[in-house]
Amino acid sequence: MANPYPLPRETRSSDILQGDGRTVYGPFGFRIWDAADIVVLTARDGAELAPEAAYVSKDTAAPFAFFHVGFTNALDVGDRFQVVSRRLHERSSDVMRGGAISGEALERELSKQATVLQELRRDCSGVIARVDAHTVTLISHGVAITGLRRDVDRHSSEIVDLDQRLRADVPERLRLLAQMGTIRDQAAEQALAASGSARQAGLYAELIKASIYDFNFDSSPDTAGYDWNS
Repeated sequence: MANPYPLPRETRSSDILQGDGRTVYGPFGFRIWDAADIVVLTARDGAELAPEAAYVSKDTAAPFAFFHVGFTNALDVGDRFQVVSRRLHERSSDVMRGGAISGEALERELSKQATVLQELRRDCSGVIARVDAHTVTLISHGVAITGLRRDVDRHSSEIVDLDQRLRADVPERLRLLAQMGTIRDQAAEQALAASGSARQAGLYAELIKASIYDFNFDSSPDTAGYDWNS
């Protein structure tokens, strides 16, 4: 007999979809066994995808059917959402009918198990992809760190070389500093001598000024010929 529950290769999840102002979306590209299998992730107002409570309704009463999801608050334009099947498997009935294996019951049970395996494969692949991405990032950081270490080693060598050169210049620097000190002392002595000379020049100027005053001073204006300048 034909398989009553055909199951194509699929990841049993929708793409990340865009809201358009509605509260109900569907149907989606895969079928489910139970409404409880579905997890809805939403990203409202630019946030990251996170689980959000939503109601799920199967489109028919068939055991394996397409479905719709609904939200209490409409998804605005720009909001995103994703519908994912994450079935927690169970065995609620046997496959025996009247002492014999029921082909229909067995097919249903095998397809249920297959859907769980598909979801596990999807989740494992997602984890592997994220690990690979982090591995690439770590490798790139490792390459960058190696480059930085090379730069540090090169700069360390340059610093050591500069330190050696500075140490070699120390005697010459000390000699120049001593010479500068001598020149500074000589300049101070010359400034002091110049200051003394200026004071002496001032005294001489005062003496000359006094002499000129005495020479021209008329001590007896009424006596003719008494003045030096008469």
